[in-house]
Amino acid sequence: MKKIINFIGFGLLFFALISGETRAQSIQKVEPVNWWTGMKNPKLQLLVYGKDISAFEVSANYPGVKIEGVQKVESPNYLFINLTIAPETRAGKFMLEFRKTVQVKNGKKKAVDQIVKISQPYELKVRDKKPQEITSKDLIYQILPDRFANGDPSNDKFPDMADPLADRSNPFFKTWR
Repeated sequence: MKKIINFIGFGLLFFALISGETRAQSIQKVEPVNWWTGMKNPKLQLLVYGKDISAFEVSANYPGVKIEGVQKVESPNYLFINLTIAPETRAGKFMLEFRKTVQVKNGKKKAVDQIVKISQPYELKVRDKKPQEITSKDLIYQILPDRFANGDPSNDKFPDMADPLADRSNPFFKTWR
């Protein structure tokens, strides 16, 4: 009976370690959040952010989408994925599959290889061939006075100025103290 309880206990511990490893791994952000089919430039670079994401291998199984390369950076939490989107690729959702092998200790016995997988959905949308019209909502107006015109030369210099010898007619003049 004691052996059965120990066996069940080690089994539960092993399962907890495996599932804990899987839950600890997640993707917090992918930029851009989506892309469009039929773009003039078929290249797309995705930025993926997640804890230790650079330790994973990446794959995608979607017609017309090819992973050209993966770039790792100094931080292990960032990964750049270079994709090529073929012109005939149809709009739709597909999964970016992230996979790595970790070693999990099984009690006092030697470590066992466990595969950790993360699936991240990504969407390719239909590109609208007709460009959207620009309206006043798309523009930000900044109205500033022309501060470079010298309307009053009498206020160019004053005694407590940081550089009282500054000369507006010579912008490269600088006094060194």
